[in-house]
Amino acid sequence: MKKIYFLLFCLIEVVSLPAQCPTGDIILSTQWSIDSFSSSYPGCTNMPFSVTIAEGIPGNIINLNGLLPLNNIGGNLIIGSTLALTNLSGLDSLTFIGGQLTVDGNLALTNIYSLNALDSIGEDVFIGNNALSSLSGLERLRFIGGTLAISSILDSLAGLETLTSIGGDFRLFINTHLTNLKGLDSLTSIAGNLSVFTNYNLVSLAGLERLTFVGGNLDIQNNYALASLDGLDALKTIGGTLTIQTHLSLGNVTALAALTSIGGDVTIKDNYSLANLSGLEGITTLPENLYIGNNYTMVSLEGLDALTAIGGDLTFYQNSTLINLSGLGALSSIGRDLSVSSNPALTSLTGLGTITTIVGNLFMDSNNSLIDLSAFDSISYIGGDLTITRHHLLPTLTGLAALTTVGGNVAIGYNDGFTNLTGLDALASIGRDLELYINNSLTSLDGLATLTSIGGSLNLSNNYLLTDITGIQNIHPATISNLYIRNHSFLSYCSLPNICIYLSDLNNPATILLNKTGCEIREAIEANCAAVATEMADGEKKSIDLYPNPTSGIMAISGIDPLENATASISDIMGKHISDVLLASPTIDLSRNPNGWYLITIMINNQQVVKRIVRKE
Repeated sequence: MKKIYFLLFCLIEVVSLPAQCPTGDIILSTQWSIDSFSSSYPGCTNMPFSVTIAEGIPGNIINLNGLLPLNNIGGNLIIGSTLALTNLSGLDSLTFIGGQLTVDGNLALTNIYSLNALDSIGEDVFIGNNALSSLSGLERLRFIGGTLAISSILDSLAGLETLTSIGGDFRLFINTHLTNLKGLDSLTSIAGNLSVFTNYNLVSLAGLERLTFVGGNLDIQNNYALASLDGLDALKTIGGTLTIQTHLSLGNVTALAALTSIGGDVTIKDNYSLANLSGLEGITTLPENLYIGNNYTMVSLEGLDALTAIGGDLTFYQNSTLINLSGLGALSSIGRDLSVSSNPALTSLTGLGTITTIVGNLFMDSNNSLIDLSAFDSISYIGGDLTITRHHLLPTLTGLAALTTVGGNVAIGYNDGFTNLTGLDALASIGRDLELYINNSLTSLDGLATLTSIGGSLNLSNNYLLTDITGIQNIHPATISNLYIRNHSFLSYCSLPNICIYLSDLNNPATILLNKTGCEIREAIEANCAAVATEMADGEKKSIDLYPNPTSGIMAISGIDPLENATASISDIMGKHISDVLLASPTIDLSRNPNGWYLITIMINNQQVVKRIVRKE
């Protein structure tokens, strides 16, 4: 854009030769330098470079009359930090600025009427004068190539009535007197961001009724008196994010009814009076994230009824009066995480559409009134973590009955309502850790019978009433990387076959403590595992025993006669065959075998007896 304006300026300069203009940027720091501009640069009406007006002696510059010949400035015009300049008289002939216009820090400047010939600015405009109450004088300005930023005590935006487009951002911030945006009546498009924030008396956005397009982000924040978004009624497209945040009085967003496309995140949070999202019915898909949080009077998600897909995260947090997810009935796809946390009135997830897959995490935390997960009954796959924590009234996990696979961790903790894990009955695989902790009513792990594989730690901690862990007996021990069984005062039986196999490898880490006798420490479980023998026989079984067990190498065998031609087969705990022994004497020697668990299968008179032995030096 700057190149186009530079070429245009060059054409203007050619037809106006000869003229003696500065050969570079100039700074006018005294009244004398301004008054002598015409004599110093005779015939200079089209200044190719930048002009900066910044007084060196406070209060020295009182007018700009010496600049009256200027029609065009190819670079920037900066007027800043003057104490006595009250108006811009002297710039009355200026029609074009190729670069930036900055009018800032001029403490006595009350009007800019003398810019009334200006119709085009190639780059940014920044106006930030504390004494300036209006923009009257810019009535001919049709186009701004860059950003328009206004921070002042403006009573209105009158003066911008002919402005049709902004090539960069429009930033309106800390304008303490502004109540609406009237004056922007011709503005139809903003190529960059539209930011309206910290305008404490702004009641509405009236004045933007013709705005149909924002190419970047629409960011509306900290406007405490803003009651509605009236004025945005024609807006159809936001190329970037939509943020509506921190408003005490905003009661609705119905003015966004024409909006059909948002290119980035949608964040709606910290709005104290917003009851629902009516006005967003035109949005069918969101390519990025949807965050809805800290909306203290929101009771429903009405307004999102047409939304079918979210490309990123869907997050609800700290919405004090939200009781369900009514309004999301059409939603069928979430690209990453689903997070629902700290919504104290949320009793159910009713209203959530038919979600079958969550690519990222499912995070549920501190929804203290939640009693029902049935809205999740179609979810079969979670690619990331499943976290369900701090739900004191949730009685069961039955809403997860279709879930077969979790790619990350499963963490279930601080839930006081359920006594078992019924509801996870289809879960077969967990990609990482399984953590069950501080579930104060949990007595058994029933519901995990189909779980055969985890890819990390098995952590059972501080479930104070837990008495039965047989629900995890089908987890293959080779998929467990670490084992924690801690602080269960009523849990005395931990010698499940898979736990025994896992502990048989003395290199496998395990933390076992503060459980009831029989499961109180690792050695107690190992002893119980060693005492368990599986015996299969056709006919009467012989009473056979091997001791000592654990053994450092050589074990004696009781209950057989050397004349009975007994044999023994030795295998590791996983069933891999190691060797066969003819029991010519009542002993078996494992001294050459490494520490670990072994299965000794003794065959005698068509009977088979299997003993589980620990080799441990």
